Amino acid sequence: MYKARRDRHQQKLDQIQHHEELEECAVPDKARERFRRPPYQITDPIGYMAKKYDIKKEIDA
Repeated sequence: MYKARRDRHQQKLDQIQHHEELEECAVPDKARERFRRPPYQITDPIGYMAKKYDIKKEIDA
């Protein structure tokens, strides 16, 4: 027996409806605080790369 499946249009509508439901739900305070943290600030990219990959000798030379 043929099982009826949802077509792409119906799947897209369900996805849109799901996203609308997620927009309406309340966000926990802890998640809100983590999202609003300051971004990482790298002032010296060459120094950062040297420290990360331990290539200080090559940069000094």
